[in-house]
Amino acid sequence: MNAQQPWYSPPEKPKKNRRRQYDQHSQAQRRLAREVSAKLVFNTILTVITSASLVRLVPYYLVQQDKLQEVEAEIKDTQNRVNQLNQEFSYYFDTKQSQSLIKKNTVKIDPNERRLFLIIEDKIK
Repeated sequence: MNAQQPWYSPPEKPKKNRRRQYDQHSQAQRRLAREVSAKLVFNTILTVITSASLVRLVPYYLVQQDKLQEVEAEIKDTQNRVNQLNQEFSYYFDTKQSQSLIKKNTVKIDPNERRLFLIIEDKIK
């Protein structure tokens, strides 16, 4: 019991500790690789689905654009017709022009006016 003890302790087996650290590091890398792979697969699937949806929607969009142009052209024509009818309406129902319209559209004359008839006589007799 009175034996001398060494001043330093002998190194324990570090290989197992290093091996354990290596295994833990390797497992963390594998988990990270699986996570990244899963994200890539998921994003690839989303990209394929999105692309397929766009391919199906583009023809529908083009048809809708054509219909919209047709409707806009019809609206423009209708607006021109409405403007013309408004002008005609204001012309025919304007109180200031009622007398002139009556004269224009009928043979009646205003009682305050008299008709003039021009008579051209032949000079040759």
